[in-house]
Amino acid sequence: MTILLVLSLFVFPPSNTPVQEPQTSEPWEIPAPELVQPDPGKKKKLVEKLYEKTLVALTKSENAGIRCSAFFTLVKVDNEEVKEIFLQHLEDDERFFLGFVWDYLAKFDRVNQFMLELLHPERSKSSYRLTPQEYEKYRKLIYE
Repeated sequence: MTILLVLSLFVFPPSNTPVQEPQTSEPWEIPAPELVQPDPGKKKKLVEKLYEKTLVALTKSENAGIRCSAFFTLVKVDNEEVKEIFLQHLEDDERFFLGFVWDYLAKFDRVNQFMLELLHPERSKSSYRLTPQEYEKYRKLIYE
C-alpha cells in the first residue's frame, strides 16, 4: 500500500503554486461589441490597390520578363495606368524569352513590342487600349 502511495506522488505531484482567490473589489470590464462591422468590400479594394501598386513598381524592374509579366497583369486587371507605363517603355527594346512555343505563336520578342500588342485596339479587352491611330503611330516607331 505504501508503494502505491509513493508511486501516486510521483505520477501526480502536489502543486507548489498557491491558489489565488478572485478579486471581487474591482468590477470586470467587458468591452462593448463593435456596432459598425468592417466592410469586406473596402478591404478587398484596398488589397487590389496595393496589389496594383506593386505591379506598377514591377514594371520598372531590371528583368525584362518581370516587366512584361507585371504589365500583362495590369492590362488584365484593367488598370488605368497601362498607357502611361507603355509610353515610358517605348524605347525599351530589350529582348526577352517566353518559351519556345510562344516564339512560334508570337510575332514579337521585345518589351515594347509586347506592350504594344497587349494594348491593340481590336484584340485587347482593356478599357485603356490604344486607338487605331495611336496604335499605328507607335507601331511605326517600334517596328521600323
